[in-house]
Amino acid sequence: MVTKDQVNKATRRSTLEIKKTESDNGATLSITGSMTIYDASELRQHLLACLEEHPGMILDLSGVEDCDTAAIQVLCAARKSAELTGKPVSFQQPAGPVIEAAHRAGLVPEHPIFSKGA
Repeated sequence: MVTKDQVNKATRRSTLEIKKTESDNGATLSITGSMTIYDASELRQHLLACLEEHPGMILDLSGVEDCDTAAIQVLCAARKSAELTGKPVSFQQPAGPVIEAAHRAGLVPEHPIFSKGA
């Protein structure tokens, strides 16, 4: 039997919003709304495009309202891709849902995603 919660998740609309601010050093992506498995493909596309176009990337995660381990995996994969090309990626001001999802994914507090930098 399908539960009401399952129906709501299946029909849910994404609230992922990404605003890009460019500078000489790279780009800052301010991410708001949801970052879940439903948003993972779109999030991945934005991150990879930004890495292709810019010498570095800052991810402002302060406006994330919902996050799961699929999104954490996308963030970590983007960071790894950037490292392979020598481009810096930093995570700034991760909201509570991002930190909680990172913990569920097994990341330790020393992981860069836990940075509270401004």
